[in-house]
Amino acid sequence: DLFSETVNVSSLNISGILILSGGMSAAGYRLSSPYTTSQSVNGPVVVITLSRDDLNGIKVVPGLALSNQTTFIAIDSQAIKDMFGLNVAAIPSTSALVVNYYVADTLRPVLYGFGLNLTSQILSITFDEAVNASSTVVTGFVLYPTTNASTSGVMLSDSAVVSSNSPVLNIKLSYDDFSMILLRTDLATMPINTNLFIMQNAVKDLALVPNPIAAVGPMPANFLIRDSIPPTLLIFQVDMTNGTLTLVFDKPVNTSSLNVAAITLQSSSNSSFQSSTYYKLTGGWTASPNGALMLVRMTTFDYNEINYDDPLLTSIYTSFISFPATLVADMTGNRVTPILPQGAKMAALFINDTTHPRLTSFDLNMNTGVLVLNFDKTMLVSTLDISKITLQLMASVSNPLHQYSLLGSYVTFYINENDTSVVIQIADAVLSEIKARGIALRKELTWLALTNLTIQDKWGFSVYPLYNGINTTNVRNYVPDTTRIQLNYFTLNVSSGLLTLIFSEAVNSIVPLDVTQITLLSQANVSLVGTQAYTLTSTSFIVPTAGAVVIPMVTSSTNGTVGINGTAGMNGTFSTNGTITNGTISSNGTVSKNSSVTPLVVTNFNGSFS
Repeated sequence: DLFSETVNVSSLNISGILILSGGMSAAGYRLSSPYTTSQSVNGPVVVITLSRDDLNGIKVVPGLALSNQTTFIAIDSQAIKDMFGLNVAAIPSTSALVVNYYVADTLRPVLYGFGLNLTSQILSITFDEAVNASSTVVTGFVLYPTTNASTSGVMLSDSAVVSSNSPVLNIKLSYDDFSMILLRTDLATMPINTNLFIMQNAVKDLALVPNPIAAVGPMPANFLIRDSIPPTLLIFQVDMTNGTLTLVFDKPVNTSSLNVAAITLQSSSNSSFQSSTYYKLTGGWTASPNGALMLVRMTTFDYNEINYDDPLLTSIYTSFISFPATLVADMTGNRVTPILPQGAKMAALFINDTTHPRLTSFDLNMNTGVLVLNFDKTMLVSTLDISKITLQLMASVSNPLHQYSLLGSYVTFYINENDTSVVIQIADAVLSEIKARGIALRKELTWLALTNLTIQDKWGFSVYPLYNGINTTNVRNYVPDTTRIQLNYFTLNVSSGLLTLIFSEAVNSIVPLDVTQITLLSQANVSLVGTQAYTLTSTSFIVPTAGAVVIPMVTSSTNGTVGINGTAGMNGTFSTNGTITNGTISSNGTVSKNSSVTPLVVTNFNGSFS
């Protein structure tokens, strides 16, 4: 601030200063932080150093201090005094003074730290300045168990920002993201194995020309609050055909903690009713992986005992469940919320012992893309509607991107058309999309749902449906993808500096491509005389795109120029009218391809090498 005479800096009252965006009704911010001070000596010029709180307070006011045209000052008479103790002449907000000198914010936001609260399901990230909450791209945030980004992490998918513009960005974890974190026993159990990686452009600040954050991390959490909320049973299903109970909880549970003998089955919601009957299971087991859904198989003894009791489990209206807290615990060790016998939970789905066919299991080979559906009776393959089959990430998903239909795949016929097993060859495009969505990367991430219109048996009975979040099934025999991806072809546009790599399948977007491992050659065989080679440097970077990896290359000058005006053929000739300067090689004729080499020839060349 520049005053008309010498002022007493020690009399400065920063709360008497108001920064405005314009005239009378303009937005404004009054300085308030005790850390906003001045180190100036007494004189007509007072330099005030804004604290982080006051600076961010200015930034979060919409339209304020974005340029010299939106930066004004008003001061109260008590803001400062001269050397004789006289108050400064006030500048009211109705005639605020425009800034003389303005420097825009050009600094990227800097990550100060973060914390994860799994009880409230909030990821809280603190920056050195206020950020624009609406600019957040949640898929730019990845949690890792170590500070090494090459390990397997959990990328946020459909979580949502719940904070306003502020230095603190709060992200509410979605059900799917929260579940994926809990299912990782090596992740987010302590601060040291809770590491955050933020991708470039994941969030921006509030400047007139927004400054995006640079890629940072992974870095360990400042704090971690583990989940302390008990799991709750959401859905209970009875299947009397297979003698199973399906339990769906509101979050993943640890199946190794299951105590089946804690379950009591009742014919009514209150076991004390005179007409009510109940039966306490003596045992049973589950083969389900850790997750929100557990398929519990009753023992033969218990199944038969229940069948002897006519009023019990004969319909959805006579199927209720109760249990104590010892039934099961979640991934953190929280015991389930008990359901008392006086308030038993009714089944959401009841399957009687009928003759309708059902899927007993399915096998998946991610190397070959072969899916085998196993039924309890002979099926009519000609009635199969593959579009009604869906593979999904977990037993219960809310994000449509975490499931995918097999539409476009086809049936493989073995000896007999109709059999108890139906073999499906998943189409290459479908298999690639499944991998790209993170589905079926591991056994516990491979679940299947289908509708009752999927297939019929040879007598015309439709298969029982498997619904998302209710009774989806996990893969039985799983073969992971161990086939290396292959580079099918590539294109190069020297004018725009774009090198596009097209692979045989979806590539991992979390582990970055090392561009320094890519070398461009002037011929298919590097050992041939005169072959020119150039290896990309780390100055080139990846541009995400569908179905390919695009690498804009930084131009690098050499001592020669290759000009190509001819054509290249895989089984034909290579014709060039260009020259290689600072050398002795010049060709206007034909160069035959070495038959012992199987090169990958550029399919689209535009421009010249320099």
